Amino acid sequence: MPLVPNNNSNWWDSGKISEKIGGISPGVSSIAVDGESRSTLVYIVNGPVSNSDTQNPLDVFCQQLLGYTTINQTNGSLKRTPPMTHPQYRWLYADRVSSIKGIGPKRTDPNNNQSELFGFNTEATLSWQYVPPYYAVYEKYEVVVEFSSRPYIAIDDNTMDLLEIKDPGLYKITSATTPPDGGIPDNLYYKDDGSEVTITGTPYREYRRFVSYTTETSAEYLAFKSGAYMFSSDVGSINNVPIPGFYGKILIPKVVVKLTWHMVPYYFIDPKSTEGTNVFEALGRVNQKQFFGFDPGELLFTGFTNVAKPKAQFTGVNYDLSSVSELGIPNINEIMNVDITFNFLYIPVFSYNVAGGKYPSEPSGVINPENKSYINAGHNLGPANYNKKYYPVISNDPNPPPEANFRKSPVYASYPFELMFNAKPYTMAT
Repeated sequence: MPLVPNNNSNWWDSGKISEKIGGISPGVSSIAVDGESRSTLVYIVNGPVSNSDTQNPLDVFCQQLLGYTTINQTNGSLKRTPPMTHPQYRWLYADRVSSIKGIGPKRTDPNNNQSELFGFNTEATLSWQYVPPYYAVYEKYEVVVEFSSRPYIAIDDNTMDLLEIKDPGLYKITSATTPPDGGIPDNLYYKDDGSEVTITGTPYREYRRFVSYTTETSAEYLAFKSGAYMFSSDVGSINNVPIPGFYGKILIPKVVVKLTWHMVPYYFIDPKSTEGTNVFEALGRVNQKQFFGFDPGELLFTGFTNVAKPKAQFTGVNYDLSSVSELGIPNINEIMNVDITFNFLYIPVFSYNVAGGKYPSEPSGVINPENKSYINAGHNLGPANYNKKYYPVISNDPNPPPEANFRKSPVYASYPFELMFNAKPYTMAT
């Protein structure tokens, strides 16, 4: 993994950044069997040399050691710089700067200890914030960094590229074909009317990194209308008599799958933003392609929750009052990240024909070849009352019927869930 910050070994070699050591280590570590491991390291870092030195070792180091994420505007992927890894315990990542303490007040003349103390001018009168006019600057700073374990794989873009070379199509959306999608290229999806759309730019499959998940069992009871069941007895007056007031229920087993996507730009949860389009497009739909190991139709996206995470803002934020009329102040999308938990329902049911083979043989294109967005599997199967087996459920089309590509529609429309993790909008409407 590249050096922090900026892959700049010179700052470490010259002592502008160095680990603090002693007879007894100033940092401590705690390794736990339940995975809640933590560690602390202490660094000595140079401060700014002038009022204009915004790219000084202190600010850049603190900004980059916590990691950051931006959006690739070309293909909608994320540009990921993971948090700094602990140099000894490589499964721990920086998650907090718990202390920044100045060492040795800086003088206006570094060669004269009697010269005035150096203060960083905040230009308060030119700012849109209420701030003091200056703050003291020190020659060096003691920075305490805390590390912890993470419930996800934290890898950068370069590592994703290398993994894609090893396993083509697993880490990027390409023109390759992978089962069980019937030879359909991975970068091709179908709109609600069956028309084809090509995903451009070979974006990353972002759900392969910075994603954790949990599962828990669930169930749904399907009620039958009155009269669907009747008594069976050798008593003639009761045999074949419908059960009064008994509607009958079938328990449909389901699993709640919760995928949490970590350190995500805030745009993705904004229903009015372009970057959030795909998340809201997928609501109430089943997966059109294999996703996260689940075959088409097996997942139903029911909604999401989120936890906002303010970004570290050591660099890159404009506080000048003069820029307000031209640029405005930073909006919430610029200063916040978010952890998003997507909620899916997985239904482990399958359909078979008389011979015992899978029916339909492919999740789409068999029942209605004119519309391959129709997924006849998973949540679009229904149980039959008489044998409790599952079969595709389709619309009872009116007479005259609709256009061929809208006939025999399933209960749930579909969406390529891999695009929920992409900022480039891909819609289903025509």
